[in-house]
Formats: sequence, C-alpha cells, structure tokens
Amino acid sequence: MQMQPDKYTSMVAATRDTISTHGLGGLYRGVGAPLVGNGFYNAVQFTIFSRAKAWFTNDGRDDALIRIAAAGAFTGIFVALVEGVSVEDEALEAARDVAADAFEAEWGGCG
Repeated sequence: MQMQPDKYTSMVAATRDTISTHGLGGLYRGVGAPLVGNGFYNAVQFTIFSRAKAWFTNDGRDDALIRIAAAGAFTGIFVALVEGVSVEDEALEAARDVAADAFEAEWGGCG
C-alpha cells in the first residue's frame, strides 16, 4: 500500500488482491530471509549474554542482580557495535549504487 498508494484504497483491498493473485501464501512471501536473519541475530545475542553473565557472576557474590544488569549492558554495547558496522556497510553500498546510477545517467556507462 505504501509503495503503490494509487493501486489500493485500503488494507482490506490490498489483502484481498494479494490472496486472489498469489493465494494465502502470498501474505507470507518474503518472510523467510528476515526470519532466518533474526533467528541468527537472537542466537548470537543470547550466546553473548550467557557468556557475559557467566563472566560477571562467576565468583558467587551476593550482588548478582547488578552483575546480571552489567552483563546485559555489555551485551547491548557489543550488539550495538556489531549492528553499527552492518549499517555502515549497507550505507556504503547504497552510496556506491547512487554514484553508479549518477555516472550511468551522466556518461552512459563504461561500455
């Protein structure tokens, strides 16, 4: 609906058209890749938290809650750094695509 605002008047119309064109499976088209990606992301995040929690709480002291919070903060910082690198790579790729399109439009390409 957002990509083609003139094609659909409502969410119901978009859903009805998708089901009639692609069947019920059309509602789930494209879900597989994000599902796998998010599953991997969550598995890594859970593993990092488990290791950090073991690292921060391995001496048996009573202030375990603050140490678990520290493990969560460590995990958040680590994941944010990894995500930042991923976003930076995507931004660079998008900038390269824009530059290539501008070159193509201005000079007609390389060949």
